[in-house]
Amino acid sequence: MTFKEKWERLPRWLQVAAYTVLGLAAIGGVGFLGFRLIEMIIGGERMNVFWGVAGAVILIGVVFGGFGSSRHSRKRRRRGETTD
Repeated sequence: MTFKEKWERLPRWLQVAAYTVLGLAAIGGVGFLGFRLIEMIIGGERMNVFWGVAGAVILIGVVFGGFGSSRHSRKRRRRGETTD
């Protein structure tokens, strides 16, 4: 019996629970690596916690969300509407 067959025989709630745990672990891992990367870029020196977190939030927002674009404008561009 292959892994796929065994996986499909498991109850649905157990599959959802496994995917949830894996998803949370992936989010935590990406967050950990992101903050380590920021620490390496800054130089590893001790910094004020507030400004470090504020800079990380801004950097992550720019990297993942773009700079100054909103969801509304992205939806309009997808539909081909102009912003006149």
